[in-house]
Amino acid sequence: MFQRSPTLFKCIGLTLAAMLPEVAHADHHIYEAGLTLADATLPSNPRTSATALTVIDKQMIEASGARSIGEVLRIVPGVTTGYRFGHSFSIGSQGGAEEFARRVLVQVDDRPLFTPSVGTLTSFNMVPLEDIERIEVYRGPNHSEFGSNAMLLTIKIFTAYAAERKGTSMSVRKGGMGIDDFYVQHGGSLGAVDFTASYSNSSDTGLKHREDSTNKKQLFVRADLSPTTADDITITFGASDSRIDTWVSSNLTSDDHSGEDTSWFLSGSWTHMIDDSTYVSTNLSNTYYDRDTHYITAPVNPQVGRLLWDVGYSYNSTSFATKLVKNTSIADLTFGMKLSSDIIKSDSMFKADDFTATNGAFFANQAWKLTDTTTLHTGGMVEQSSGYGEKPQAYNISLVQNIGNQNTVRIGYATGSRFPLVYEQNSQRRAYLIDKGMTPVYDVYNTQKLDPEKMRSAEAAWMYESLDKSMRTELRVYMNKYDSMVGYADVPNPGVISQNGTKVSSAKSFSDTGVVKGVEASIDWRPTSRFLMTVSGSYNDVDSYVEKGSFTSNIGESAPSTIMAVLGQYSFDNNWTVGGMYNYVSSFAWSNGWELDSQSSLDLFVEKCFGSVGNTKVCGKVAGQNLFGDQQNFRPEASTPRTFWFETSVKF
Repeated sequence: MFQRSPTLFKCIGLTLAAMLPEVAHADHHIYEAGLTLADATLPSNPRTSATALTVIDKQMIEASGARSIGEVLRIVPGVTTGYRFGHSFSIGSQGGAEEFARRVLVQVDDRPLFTPSVGTLTSFNMVPLEDIERIEVYRGPNHSEFGSNAMLLTIKIFTAYAAERKGTSMSVRKGGMGIDDFYVQHGGSLGAVDFTASYSNSSDTGLKHREDSTNKKQLFVRADLSPTTADDITITFGASDSRIDTWVSSNLTSDDHSGEDTSWFLSGSWTHMIDDSTYVSTNLSNTYYDRDTHYITAPVNPQVGRLLWDVGYSYNSTSFATKLVKNTSIADLTFGMKLSSDIIKSDSMFKADDFTATNGAFFANQAWKLTDTTTLHTGGMVEQSSGYGEKPQAYNISLVQNIGNQNTVRIGYATGSRFPLVYEQNSQRRAYLIDKGMTPVYDVYNTQKLDPEKMRSAEAAWMYESLDKSMRTELRVYMNKYDSMVGYADVPNPGVISQNGTKVSSAKSFSDTGVVKGVEASIDWRPTSRFLMTVSGSYNDVDSYVEKGSFTSNIGESAPSTIMAVLGQYSFDNNWTVGGMYNYVSSFAWSNGWELDSQSSLDLFVEKCFGSVGNTKVCGKVAGQNLFGDQQNFRPEASTPRTFWFETSVKF
């Protein structure tokens, strides 16, 4: 499947060399064996990471008072999120705007949320926020292990161990804008197996000035088993069904504009300790997703007439990933591979009714222990997709230097790549002229051969951690160079009927699309277990070279942007807790030419937990979102409203 890759073979050669029988070197710190199964799943440490890393733990998730993952991610330096519709969010990071998150990779318990051939981020097949233990966010393409899509961000979501979720918990939330949420969870043991299962049902009316209400039902199950002291096995299952109103534009004329998203996944992970310095971790998963929408829009021009849209698609993705981790006296080594096979079907979006796409990647990463205080990180990856002859490579190199016990400096360079999606390469979005005998008509019709995207990134960072670990800070400067990007442009009509007349919109490969330079900073302060404050901010200067009349969905237009977020929580002696998040965004250029001038949002909550009776704990919470007023979003004609809600929860 793969041809020879000099970059990858160099990484493999270095890895194998380091795994040879060890020789005593006076200049190297002697490795003390002691890896355990717990080390394979511990949170990553930003001070030892090869790239910029933010860890959002359970306390931060609870302090945010958020109802969705998109709101929690705003605490990450340089990240902002907006809602294109009330039921799906868009991510902006490092001066780049991602309407459909094509350059963002998301994993849940090592299961890829999507593969390179699909690439679309939705909120429907994620696990409930209450089941998430922590979120690790890697910024930039500096982690070659993650592969395609991991260009701007890699978001790794970890659910809680079943053993930590024993007992029963329930919550009910009611509020304005149709907020009506219910959640129930129960955990226990069946012999040697620990398990947890949850069900949630959430509803709201979405954004203002749109009819985009959502009702989402989710089921999540996790089971953990340790058959031996050297093995951990985790099985997760999830299913969701969402009924949505697909309000797409002011041209919508039909009363019926409903849609449905259905998804399920089954995933299994196995970690085996070979010895006290080596382990292997493997994941096998299957994910199914189906979207169906139906609506009528007013004519774009009188000659075309009304348009009937029956847009939908489904995909079934099977993925396999494995990696070997070996610690030696001179380096910590990782070598692995990923394979996936996707079956994608649609009779309204592609040039064929179904596609089968396979993707594969090999990677190797090393952390070389140059001295007791200096580590050199190197890594490389090569991947291939069934639709492309080219085999993109990604590699990274970074030097991490500890200065005393409190300061760390990191400098690094990395490359990133992304395969064009099936929709980008084979798009043929079809509607029907309802007033002209249901004649098919097209607005998006690909006519171009696309190349894989490529980018380069350089960074320098300083990190500080107090001796009592109550304060952590990071200051980072970076530059991203986009060498090749896939965007959309108006091109001559290839001979189809189009509501745009002589033009259709087609994906197109652009070269030398832009440069982003920025600075990011964060402070995490926790002087006591009762108090938490996290502050993050960024300034990005975007120089876009994209030709007028086109957009790349990553750089909207040349403009500087500023993002700031403050997260806080304080618990009083009498079981009162206050918390919330402030967010400010200025001059952020989303793709498609929509620029967000400036906005501030404030979310606050007050919670009171009452005296426990036995093992029972009852809490009440009052919260307000967007207290400064309606929050503008991805498109200017819609906004997230100011709203209040009340929640009651019980645990026993």
